Amino acid sequence: MSAIKTSTQATELVSRLYRNWADSLSQHDLTWLTEHLADDFLFTSFLIPGPAIRKTQFLEIAAQLADVRLDFRGVWAEIAGPIIMSHADLDVEERFLADLGPAMPRPEELTQMVSGRRLIYASAWRPQRGRWQCFSHHQVTYAD
Repeated sequence: MSAIKTSTQATELVSRLYRNWADSLSQHDLTWLTEHLADDFLFTSFLIPGPAIRKTQFLEIAAQLADVRLDFRGVWAEIAGPIIMSHADLDVEERFLADLGPAMPRPEELTQMVSGRRLIYASAWRPQRGRWQCFSHHQVTYAD
């Protein structure tokens, strides 16, 4: 793992990480996500008020996705001490297959909330266990 010294390098790195994340979801192979989400990973969303979703629950939700297509319009990243802060602007197509648990919208409601929409995400990454891992991921807002 080489040192990241510029925002250009950070953006190139995070662009690859986000692409691998999208591939992991679209190919229904969560191995990459399991390795690149930190054990203390938290996901929050403006669409789902309430407590943050931890890594295990996030992976369980990811396993319930079908017809995933994430088209990135732009990725930006900045170095902030030992971490990288990133933003992603993307078009989302996702279909949720099953009940996602208490306090979560029904699958068809969640599909309607995100599919066919342009969304902005913000994430924080740190080097850990020989790879960059996302430890904070937030669905910020619609961009359409």
